Amino acid sequence: MINSNYPKNKSLLNFTRYKLEIRIFYPASYLPHKNHKQLIKAAFQIYKEIPEIKFILTIKKDIYNVLPPNISCIGNISRKRVINLMKKSDALIFLSSFESLGIPLIEAANVDLPIIVPQLPYALELLGSNAYYLDIEKDFQTSLKEVLKKFKKDLSLKKVINSSIQPKIISTDSLLKIFINILKN
Repeated sequence: MINSNYPKNKSLLNFTRYKLEIRIFYPASYLPHKNHKQLIKAAFQIYKEIPEIKFILTIKKDIYNVLPPNISCIGNISRKRVINLMKKSDALIFLSSFESLGIPLIEAANVDLPIIVPQLPYALELLGSNAYYLDIEKDFQTSLKEVLKKFKKDLSLKKVINSSIQPKIISTDSLLKIFINILKN
């Protein structure tokens, strides 16, 4: 869904020390299928070409010896802080190779946060055409740069593809309760 009024209740772009900053939030544990390593490798090149893109990751800083200047690792955070950071970010990136539920996608959709995600079945099923999709047939770094350039352009034109789930899913709290009950049985 194209939203020509984006954003309604937050600044279009975040400014830090008089520099344009586009915040991309990645709330995911450090597991191999979450592809943090690929993102960090790509971030070095992205910094050279699109320096205003800043990634915020919920992993520990000490996992990698060297991080590019456009990566901030904030460690594990509370669910409340995750939602708060989603509201302050310009987009959510979610690079998981597979997911059973994809709760961060649901939470991002519930706050109308644009989502950048690989074009994989779990994302397509949940988001339909309402996301910025990485072309999994292309090299990861190339695909990510293309999507980020498109997202940056869309931001400047105020024509961002907002995430939404069709039909809108019940609240995340209710969904979690249902999921926990399923696990108990």
